[in-house]
Amino acid sequence: MKTYDENTMVEITTPNLTMGYTYPSRRQIGNKRMTHIGTEALYPPNGLQYEVPMYEDCQLYHAYTEEDKQAARNDKLAELSAACEAAINAGTKVKFSDGSERLVTYDIKEQANIKELFDVARMGAPAYLYHTPSGDCMMYSAADIFAMYSTLARYKTQQLTYHNKLKKYVQSLDIVPAIQAVKYGDPLTGEYLEDYNTLIAEAEAVQQALLQGGTQGAG
Repeated sequence: MKTYDENTMVEITTPNLTMGYTYPSRRQIGNKRMTHIGTEALYPPNGLQYEVPMYEDCQLYHAYTEEDKQAARNDKLAELSAACEAAINAGTKVKFSDGSERLVTYDIKEQANIKELFDVARMGAPAYLYHTPSGDCMMYSAADIFAMYSTLARYKTQQLTYHNKLKKYVQSLDIVPAIQAVKYGDPLTGEYLEDYNTLIAEAEAVQQALLQGGTQGAG
């Protein structure tokens, strides 16, 4: 099956599928003369004739435009934003003082609840009541509250920073299939990884200082 440029209809033998895509179509290649049945005697020698268009099945090639590229970026950025939010909401495992590890979710509601716990513990409360999303209700020690807050706050910062760098990477891409291939969770490389590591190290230092002050206050 032949492939033609959709604008010029010039045949393309090796379409570049990184810079565009093909789609099925039909192309008129001429006309065929037909005779109305029974008209030869009335209109000799060939009868009353008419033309029928002739087509060939083919593929047309569409080269990506700047609008196509920006639309692909916009779609991918929306997908990555939703994936980042879902990852944060899902939370992560927290290691508690008894050695156990449990998944703690971290949607907007739980972020506010755990921050409230942290503020209470930082003011000196040795323990405080926490209602988990699963419905459990129990007292958590200040140490476990600090563990929850530090682990989940760190996790959220990591996800947001990673998302930001992945977004910058997508915005730098100019090939639609490369844009579409990016997935949340892909490893960062080059300058994006370096920036991520620098920012996370700075955030870790700030959080450690905050936690150190909270621990001393609780003590």
